[in-house]
Amino acid sequence: MKAKTLTPYRLIFLMLLFLNCVLNMEAQTINIFLKSCSVTKTTLDFDIYIENGTNTKASDFILQSGAYGIDINGDEISNGGTLTVDYLKGTNEFNEAMINFTPKNCSYNSTSHSIRINAQIVTNIANGTSMKPGKQMRVGTFRISNTVNWKPNSKAKFQWVTGLAANKTQTKFTLYLNGSSMASKCIPKEENFKIDTSCKLIVLNAEGQ
Repeated sequence: MKAKTLTPYRLIFLMLLFLNCVLNMEAQTINIFLKSCSVTKTTLDFDIYIENGTNTKASDFILQSGAYGIDINGDEISNGGTLTVDYLKGTNEFNEAMINFTPKNCSYNSTSHSIRINAQIVTNIANGTSMKPGKQMRVGTFRISNTVNWKPNSKAKFQWVTGLAANKTQTKFTLYLNGSSMASKCIPKEENFKIDTSCKLIVLNAEGQ
């Protein structure tokens, strides 16, 4: 049986189809936001939001899991106290099966001065969280507590953990893409990490407060 030869037009069509698939795969990304910071004499609250950063015409994806690592200058602001991190219940917008911010999954490492926040991994796509392109979803509100007052006039400095490092949690995700039954890894690029201005200008226990 004679094999069919590809005409130039059909070859071009297949190449365009292949490029479209590749571009769609590369376009899948997540934007991560740290914002809405507020303080008291012994606490510091912040929100984490994530967003399906694909083109608004792209398909939804299903979030399977998310790990969030944040460095903070705990040694400079602690004033000799001990820091802990907790999730404020009821502030998450994920499906219920993904909310599991236990002390193990939500903690502060006093050695690396890094915060670990880890959402539950679901094994059934039906238990994941559907994310539409361009819509921000709140991972939750988190509270850093100090056993003493913050160091007077100190400034809290946040930084996302974007790579692998000792005693730190890398910020990364697993996603079910375009109806796939198998989850794919998604490691955001540097430009996908955002820290709101309100969280860059925090002065702790400032004079007059």
